[in-house]
Amino acid sequence: MTKSKRMIGGLFGVFFGCMSVSSAAAMSADLPKTKTHAGVAYLSGGVGVDEREALPRMSKGDNVQLIFAARDGEYLSDVNVTITNSEGHKVLEAVSQGPWFFMKLPAGKYSVTAETMGHSLQRVIEAPRTGRAQMLFSWDNSIVKTSRHPLVSRSAKPEGKNT
Repeated sequence: MTKSKRMIGGLFGVFFGCMSVSSAAAMSADLPKTKTHAGVAYLSGGVGVDEREALPRMSKGDNVQLIFAARDGEYLSDVNVTITNSEGHKVLEAVSQGPWFFMKLPAGKYSVTAETMGHSLQRVIEAPRTGRAQMLFSWDNSIVKTSRHPLVSRSAKPEGKNT
């Protein structure tokens, strides 16, 4: 192989190596960031495939996952979430940026209110000391399909048990 062919081959290698590093950096810059409210860390997203692949790793220490969807399985985003503890004190208030909402709560029972398009659903969830509790909130299709609610295509199939 001549010196010029090795140099061109080396330049292509450097170019494509830089492209893959910058693509990975750009992808991580677009991923959701952990936020806090009143000392409770939470993470929401799952709008795109990249987010849905990254969120389980990013939320590894979280003990509660909420999933928002229409009954036909279409994921929802922009859901208002309010969490109150057993004494009735609000411990978290946020808007989910996607269909998956993760948080780390002290072990115990909590009331969860999820609201979209003026329709609220309320459930009680127990945050475990270890592991993760999952809860699916699903709204009637007529509520979300007749509005301009952001739908995220992909069916809502939680991994693990619903509580």
